Amino acid sequence: MFRSTLRKISAKVQNFKSENFIKEDGIASIGYVVAKHAQRKAYATEAIEKIFLYLRDHLGIAEVKAWTDTRNLASHDLAKKLGMKRV
Repeated sequence: MFRSTLRKISAKVQNFKSENFIKEDGIASIGYVVAKHAQRKAYATEAIEKIFLYLRDHLGIAEVKAWTDTRNLASHDLAKKLGMKRV
């Protein structure tokens, strides 16, 4: 099931128009929502890692910014796990 979902995500990423999420400074912004039944199963980690690779390898993006709710500790943990830094 997850591989199928990841393929759908990959197809959607490839169909995004880069001007929608890449600013003039070359920094990409991402956002995500994880369904309750899929939380804490590493789906978001794997999907976002693939998105980061696509942004880097196909669009030349070197920096990605994410905004999270200050109360959402799981998102903070995920960002840290992905190598993002709090600013």
